[in-house]
Amino acid sequence: QTIVMVTHDPIAASYADAVLLLSDGRIAGHIDRPTADSVIDAMREVEKNVNPERVLDALDPPCGERAD
Repeated sequence: QTIVMVTHDPIAASYADAVLLLSDGRIAGHIDRPTADSVIDAMREVEKNVNPERVLDALDPPCGERAD
């Protein structure tokens, strides 16, 4: 049986057998047997690699265009 949970809560994520981290709709990391601390560390690493211009583009796309 498989359950998919989407959360920003590292404690909730630590109950999973594995965690996939997403950024810009892509898999940005994977943790087997996560702990709350390992999830927090991984989330910080992913956050370091986020392009701020891409975030701004997604928040405010030009009229008539959609963000990727």
